[in-house]
Amino acid sequence: MRALITGINGFVGQHLENFIHDKGVEVFGIENKKTNYIECDITDKSRLKEVIAEVKPDWIFHLAAISAVGICEKDPELARKVNVEGFRNLLSSIDELGLKCRILFTSTSNVYGRIGKEVLSEDDKTEPVSVYAKTKLAAEKIISDFPKVDVVISRSFNHIGPGQLKGFITSDFASQIADIEKSDDKKGSISVGNLLSIRDYTDVRDIVEAYYQLIKKGECSKIYNICSGKGFSGKDILDILLGFSNSEIEVVSRSFRQNDIDKLIGNNDKFFSLTGWKPKISIEKSLKDILDYWRQK
Repeated sequence: MRALITGINGFVGQHLENFIHDKGVEVFGIENKKTNYIECDITDKSRLKEVIAEVKPDWIFHLAAISAVGICEKDPELARKVNVEGFRNLLSSIDELGLKCRILFTSTSNVYGRIGKEVLSEDDKTEPVSVYAKTKLAAEKIISDFPKVDVVISRSFNHIGPGQLKGFITSDFASQIADIEKSDDKKGSISVGNLLSIRDYTDVRDIVEAYYQLIKKGECSKIYNICSGKGFSGKDILDILLGFSNSEIEVVSRSFRQNDIDKLIGNNDKFFSLTGWKPKISIEKSLKDILDYWRQK
């Protein structure tokens, strides 16, 4: 079995590479020097088609995207070019080559937006708020333009874990705590945004197992929520992290995005019925591992 991972240098890509390699899958990655890496920009269709023709993958995990919400808001054209047109290039290349392979497209829970439901299922309506979410929903919709291409879709809720960059809540909090712990007096303050928003968090090490199960067992063109089904507020996350530290830390509030969605919690019954998958790693272990990662930086 041969797999091509786009965005393999990213947070999820690195974990996915290791996981499926251990399953005996031959891994190829775009822009990754650790495996059979191939330099390629997904917005360059001719080069992308050339890469796919060379690798002839059985599976493609399409992770490449502009995923930072702030970057997408600042440069919506770049977000559209990468997240929508880059994916169109991938589908078109597979279609034109007549290659029999399966694609896992990673969408986002943010496509649901503010629809006012406590727990979100795949059949619920979508009302994306951010540029990022709008581009992901647009990418979902273009799949129907390529009926001969085998695609399965994950709507992934928030995933966290060691190795995630700053710009995401758990890494932002953990990196600041670690910096204070390294200071001479072990005192300091951390800056936080909206602590009231509730999100459904899953450890990336569970996420990559879910992706492996989904690409093997998912039904073509169907959407599956990948999530824990449990919600934690920003304050919950902060309190757990602070509980791991003996430093004297002051919490300072700062401004935050006013269009932030209040709550995103997913229902994973559909995916569980298909695969039996459930997250194994607790939120406490995830956060402890994230803090330890930043302590070692």
